[in-house]
Amino acid sequence: MKKQIIILICIWVIISSTSAQNTFPKAGSAGIGTTIPASSAILDIDTTGKGVLIPRMTKAQRDAIAAPAVSLLIYQTDVTPGFFYYNSGWKPLTPPAEVQFSNHNFFIIGNYQPPITSGDYNTITGSGAFSLNSSGSYNSAFGYYSLALNTSGNRNTAIGHQALMANTTGFNSTAIGFNALLNNQLSVNNTAIGVGAMENSGASFGGNTAVGVNALSNASGTSNTAVGMNAMIGTTLGAANVAIGISALKNNTTGQFNTAVGPSAMYTNITGSFNTVLGDSANVSKSNLQNATAIGYKAIATASNQVRIGNTAVTSIGGQVGWSTLSDGRFKKNIKEDVPGLTFINKLKPVTYNIEVKKLNQFLGKNENDLNELKTTYDNAEKKLYTGFVAQEVEKAAKDIHYDFDGVNVPQNDKDNYSLVYADFVPSIVKALQELSKLNEEKDKQIAELTERVSKLENAGAATASLGTNKILTNAGDIPRLNQNSPNPSHTHTIINYYIPASVHQAQVVINDMNGKTIKQQIISTKANSFTFNTSNLTSATYTYTLFCDGKPIESRKMLVTK
Repeated sequence: MKKQIIILICIWVIISSTSAQNTFPKAGSAGIGTTIPASSAILDIDTTGKGVLIPRMTKAQRDAIAAPAVSLLIYQTDVTPGFFYYNSGWKPLTPPAEVQFSNHNFFIIGNYQPPITSGDYNTITGSGAFSLNSSGSYNSAFGYYSLALNTSGNRNTAIGHQALMANTTGFNSTAIGFNALLNNQLSVNNTAIGVGAMENSGASFGGNTAVGVNALSNASGTSNTAVGMNAMIGTTLGAANVAIGISALKNNTTGQFNTAVGPSAMYTNITGSFNTVLGDSANVSKSNLQNATAIGYKAIATASNQVRIGNTAVTSIGGQVGWSTLSDGRFKKNIKEDVPGLTFINKLKPVTYNIEVKKLNQFLGKNENDLNELKTTYDNAEKKLYTGFVAQEVEKAAKDIHYDFDGVNVPQNDKDNYSLVYADFVPSIVKALQELSKLNEEKDKQIAELTERVSKLENAGAATASLGTNKILTNAGDIPRLNQNSPNPSHTHTIINYYIPASVHQAQVVINDMNGKTIKQQIISTKANSFTFNTSNLTSATYTYTLFCDGKPIESRKMLVTK
């Protein structure tokens, strides 16, 4: 007891002798737990059971210290827990370069040890990386706060500042680049490569691949592939889209199953689905088309269920074989032979024309830069002479005869244009030829019958009249006859001679052009044997005239008219 009192008195004397409270002498050394302190230390603490407790405080409390002295040391308890020292600002103490932990985890960290509990086979590098993990395994995080909030997510790889930072339970994702997959929390099976790639992906986002700056960075859809800066940057719920090229499918939001390949490809699409475009700036004319296809530089599909190849400057499309169209009888129904022939063909107006390419481009929504870029090409395209029909006239011709003609594609929207399917004219052309062939067969039959009659008359020794006279002789058979007109060819008028026996009750001569159109029906009687026909209003051509007796054709001849 006396010894302890003496020690306390000595301590009091030492403390009282100092010039200031709570100070050690500048020279010499003091020891705690040792009577021989190290000569290089102002204070030597020798113990094996306890440590030195440095002041502990939050970041806010640390920053509130007034005029901190250089080398001031504290332990920060929040934000980025760890030891900090002051030297022109608060700086973390650098821990050992490599720290090997249990459960096969390897860390190269900044200023703290992540709270691994049961996770296995993780590799971590970077301040704040993997700081909340509890049971996640097979993860790799390289970069400041990469995979910082991961708790139980597995098989993720994050390389870059805040890559996959918000991921908690998502798995099988790879993020490479500044803020790549930054806000992903629960989604799985994603691959993001590039600054900001898939940066704002949502909870339901999954199975996506994004390569490029900001590629697919505003999305919550699934199974999308975006390659190129800003590719699919606006997609929200769209799924199964493929965008390859800078700004490809840039404005798509909810559209699905679209494929866009080329810089700015399909940039107009917003909600449309099942569309395909291939080519630099290849596009659709509306934001909501379905099943549209455009192939070629600045090619534009203007309606759903439509395919367009090439832009408006293209003047030739072809290959070594013809285009084929499905025509399998196994898949056709309601087959009817009701295609109009001559009735439809005779209403068509074949024309030659030039296309106002620049005006068409403006109609399709192309801007002035587009027009200037290919100005020479567009100028040449406008000079090309085409042969065909005007779609609106074909449409009217079909409607006039109540024909539902599928060869006219009418506009489906305000950005679509008329077009014709020329191959669909073939059935009507074939039908018209068949109708002409039938008319010719009927006329050939009539001519054959009349020739046979003439032969019989000649064999019977029938008397014939001389050409250019107004009289005709009868024969023993008293058979009706039709003579060649005179003069032939004629200019203004011609005389047609005939003979009608008394046994005929009604007779007429019918004059037709070579298309079968009736020019005149001349009623004749048995009291006369000729009539004069005025040809002055006829065009130069060959005509036929036929004698009918009691409704039956008797004989036909040809008449020439010249001007």
